Amino acid sequence: MDYRTGLVWQDCQHRRLLEMFDAVANIGEDDGNCGECVPLLQRIIEFAAGHFEIEEAYMERCGDPGREMHAREHAAFLQRLNNIVDTAAVADSSLRAEISAELTRWFRNHILEVDQEFAARVLSDRTV
Repeated sequence: MDYRTGLVWQDCQHRRLLEMFDAVANIGEDDGNCGECVPLLQRIIEFAAGHFEIEEAYMERCGDPGREMHAREHAAFLQRLNNIVDTAAVADSSLRAEISAELTRWFRNHILEVDQEFAARVLSDRTV
């Protein structure tokens, strides 16, 4: 499945986030807890927040009509990430793959639906 939106800056950041999600499943595989996931999850939160900020600023500048809904999805995802960090701090290692899969699933669905729609609007308006 192709997750590219056609906006190079967005595609590069999406690729990096997906790589980070995959890394959650592989970090500290030999130990019995998921505590080692926490620093990586915190880096994901920081990177995602920056990505979302850029995306929302771009949407604002373009006058995108879907910006408010898109921003709400971003906020909900960041909240979910923060909840996952709280859980991961005390979880056993069996949750790593589940956390990685959940993050990847949400983000890929977001890219395929909301981000694709935004990119299509931007790319169809050559004045932006």
